[in-house]
Amino acid sequence: MDAKIQDLITQKVHSEQGWKTDEVRVDADDDLRHGSCSFFTARHKVRPISYVLNYAVLSEDNIVSLSDDHAVSRILDTCGSDAPPVWWAEIITRFHQDLGSGVVLENATQNSAAVARITAAKREFVPPKFGSEKGSKTITFYMLEPEAFTVYLVNATKNADGSVTVDKAAVH
Repeated sequence: MDAKIQDLITQKVHSEQGWKTDEVRVDADDDLRHGSCSFFTARHKVRPISYVLNYAVLSEDNIVSLSDDHAVSRILDTCGSDAPPVWWAEIITRFHQDLGSGVVLENATQNSAAVARITAAKREFVPPKFGSEKGSKTITFYMLEPEAFTVYLVNATKNADGSVTVDKAAVH
C-alpha cells in the first residue's frame, strides 16, 4: 500500500474518530477495487472494536468515508458506472449513512441461517440485482446485520439528481 495514502487515511480517521494516529491500522480491500477507486478499512490497534471503518480513495488526495453525506454518489459516479450489482450493494452498505454496516448476502450458500430467515418469511432469496426505473437506477439486495442477526431487504435508488435513497425493511 502506498505510504502517502495510508497516511492520508490515518489522518482522516484521527480527525473523524479522535483515534491516535499510531493506533490506526489501515488495510487495503482489494475485492472492492474498481476502475480508478481503491478501498480500505481502518481498525483500532489497541481497543477491541467490533466494526471497521471504510474509506474510498477516489483520486490521489480525494478520500471519502461514511462521514461524507454524499459518499455513495461520489463513489458510484467516479468508478461505478460499469460495476456489477454485488459491488453496488457493497458500496451502498458500507458508505450510506442509513446503513453503514452489515453483510451483503451475495448468494444462497453464504449464510444458511440468514437464508432460512428469508425463506421462513415466505420470501425467495435472490442475489443483488438492478431494477429499472425511468430516470433512476435501482438495486435490491438482502443485507445481514450480524450483531443483532437481523436480515433486511434493501431497496436503493440512485436518483436523477445524483442522490442515493435507501429503504430497508427487516425480514420477519
